[in-house]
Amino acid sequence: MASSDLKGWLTDANPLVRPATRASALRAARWGAISLVASALVLLLSSVELVLNRDAFVALMSAPVEAPGVSSAEADAVASMTAAMAEGMFLPVLIWGFLFVALYLGLAVLQWRQPNVWIPAIILVWTLVGVLGALSVYLFPLMGLPMPADQPTVTSAWTTGLSWIVQTAGAVLLITSIRGARALEKMPA
Repeated sequence: MASSDLKGWLTDANPLVRPATRASALRAARWGAISLVASALVLLLSSVELVLNRDAFVALMSAPVEAPGVSSAEADAVASMTAAMAEGMFLPVLIWGFLFVALYLGLAVLQWRQPNVWIPAIILVWTLVGVLGALSVYLFPLMGLPMPADQPTVTSAWTTGLSWIVQTAGAVLLITSIRGARALEKMPA
């Protein structure tokens, strides 16, 4: 890749710049595919880390519940039920993780070959829902629930941090992709 090609790709990654040429719009639209591949790689890393930390997953899923108004007998009953279910939940959670890796990679190939507005738009909404869900745990103390940060975690802090960085950058690139795909639709072939 020549230096001018790299400069073109980096320029077209800016969601605030409207693509002026068909080549520029195509590069901007393809940034959505690159975002999907990056997200798939982070999800794959998280899934592998889940496999390596199976015991932590089972411990997290079967952790005792402590909430106001819950008696110790009720908490013990819930803990015994969740402990029984935790082992059985590991494989489905892992399978869903790998299915989403495959889905993201498949959508990335489709977005690269046939750029459109719908794939990045749907993934952007999905990403925003995930971010809002992740941020909602900070409302737990307002509801009288313990913060999940006090509980054991399955993924390491650096994996979680990497995920946040990739998802944030990916959201920007998905917006770029939407703008590029819209510009492609308006330009003559």
